[in-house]
Amino acid sequence: MTDAEKIAATLQAHAGRIESLEKQNAQLVDQTTAMQSELSENTADTRIAKENIGQVLDVVQSWQGAMKVLEGIGRFFRPLGFIAIFASAVVTAWATLKNGITPK
Repeated sequence: MTDAEKIAATLQAHAGRIESLEKQNAQLVDQTTAMQSELSENTADTRIAKENIGQVLDVVQSWQGAMKVLEGIGRFFRPLGFIAIFASAVVTAWATLKNGITPK
C-alpha cells in the first residue's frame, strides 16, 4: 500500500469518527439549550415563590403584632375580672346578711 493509499484510508477511518463527534456535539448543544430554557423557567418560579413567601411572612408578622395587642388587653382586664368577682361576692354576702337565708 502506498503512502497516498494509507493517508486516504486513515482519512476515511477518521471521517466516521468526525461524523460521530459532530452528532454528539449537536446533541450536547440541544441538551444545553433545553437546560437553559428549564433554568429560565425555574428562575421565574423561584422569583414568584420568593414574593409569595414574603407576603406570607408579612401576614405572620402582622398576626404576631395582633397577638401582642391581645395579650396587653388580657393583662389589663385580668385584674378587673378579679375585682368584679370580689364585688359580686361582697354584694352576695351583703344581700344574704340583710335578707337572711330563706328555706325552700
